[in-house]
Amino acid sequence: MWVIDNYKEQVRNVVRNDLKSNITNLMHVSNKVHELIVSTINAIGDSPSGADKEIENNYRSVLCNLSEILTSLYEIQSLTEMLDTRKWVDG
Repeated sequence: MWVIDNYKEQVRNVVRNDLKSNITNLMHVSNKVHELIVSTINAIGDSPSGADKEIENNYRSVLCNLSEILTSLYEIQSLTEMLDTRKWVDG
């Protein structure tokens, strides 16, 4: 018969909690990068050298990368919920 494997369940719970924490932290970082973009544009916008646009483009690239990472973490989180933590025990 199938029974819950406590070890597998425990590991899944640890992974679940770590993923949740990492997602929260990355969202915080993403918000901070967005704030940096706004601050940079407000502080040094229209720089004759064009450095402000290059900085803004780099920040946006970072935001794009963070978004891709978050998407992957959400997918992993979803797949983690599908993990089978049962084991077969005879008799």
